[in-house]
Amino acid sequence: MSARFPHLKLFLLFTLALLLALQRGKPDPFLWDEDMGEGKVSVRFLSFCQEEEGGVLCRCEITGGDFPELYGKKAYLRVYGASHFHHPWRVEGWMKVRVKEGRVWMTTYAGDLEPYYGPMPLRERLLQRLEEKIKDPSVRSLVATFFMGEDMSLLPLRVQYYYTATGLVHLLVVSGGHLGILFLLTRHLLPYRYGLVLSAVVISAYALLLVPQEPPVLRAYFMILLYIILRLLYERPDIFGLLLFSGVVLLVLFPQMVYSYSFWLSFCGTAFLILSFRNISFPEGVKGWWISSLWASFFAFLGVSPILALFTHITPLTVILTPLLTPIVLPFSFYGFVDLFTGFSLPSLPLEFLAKVMNITVAYASTVAPQLEWEVSFYGVVVTEVVGMLILYLTKGYRKLLVVPLFLIASFL
Repeated sequence: MSARFPHLKLFLLFTLALLLALQRGKPDPFLWDEDMGEGKVSVRFLSFCQEEEGGVLCRCEITGGDFPELYGKKAYLRVYGASHFHHPWRVEGWMKVRVKEGRVWMTTYAGDLEPYYGPMPLRERLLQRLEEKIKDPSVRSLVATFFMGEDMSLLPLRVQYYYTATGLVHLLVVSGGHLGILFLLTRHLLPYRYGLVLSAVVISAYALLLVPQEPPVLRAYFMILLYIILRLLYERPDIFGLLLFSGVVLLVLFPQMVYSYSFWLSFCGTAFLILSFRNISFPEGVKGWWISSLWASFFAFLGVSPILALFTHITPLTVILTPLLTPIVLPFSFYGFVDLFTGFSLPSLPLEFLAKVMNITVAYASTVAPQLEWEVSFYGVVVTEVVGMLILYLTKGYRKLLVVPLFLIASFL
């Protein structure tokens, strides 16, 4: 049995961790709509502030004040009378607080804020440096989202639409693709073992200090770190085994992730991608590269589409767009990461040019990308994902395409 199903023990361990996480990780009670009145609030800014009529809108985290039930919650702070607001990384002031549709909204006036100008964390210093360096809001927000893990709401609405309409939001989410590029960038700077150690240090600094520790980041970080450790021990890493083990670690350490859409999007997309390359070979050369690229994009899309269909549309054109954008995304990524790790000290022109080319390309694609509404139940999603992974695991070669009919009947499950 173990010879035919070498991942059986890890799968059972993952299932046990999943069941325990369902009990241990129940989310905090929902915040019901309520006007909570006025009071003193301390906040930590999480991103740039967006200019709007009469002031600015900022994303922040509540760290103290007169509303202890909100400590640690993310919030939106509207500051009136503050044009071109260059905020410190923390402020305290008298604010009006309201909860609407599960989100915390706060309003205040610039004159009522008391800034804290103490030691600034490295991430905030880099964001401040980026704000000073790149003046174009659409380019600056794209760079901050792509490399620093800033929220997509930071992007202008039209740019948000371009990426959602084309299904290319995954390019902006810091995850395995970003950490993989960073690994490739640092791995060959030094001889073999030293290069691996350097990659581990750089990726650890990036994942733990420079970007928010969201589920896709932590999942990719644990996988790559384990991969590096095994290579240093002259072992041959089993990529699907690393995915299952990293899932176990995350669900044990952070059981609340079991209720996170981003965790399951990252896990299922990666699982379908890895299993689609199990027991299959492709032609060599340029033809093989295009076939394998489209193959990877197609199966990653299959892995996430049922989950996405629960709360939004799906865009099949992303299967083609992702490989087509690779010649733009790769130089943008390499130059951006070098710029990031040198404190945004390089000339900004190449980065701004590539960011504008990427935005223009995605904007054009958004005019022709079809958006499909797919009605699928939660039960249908679970069955499709689990059975789909099983089919990919057991089949070889192009027989893996047998998984496609499963998605065609998912609406009836």
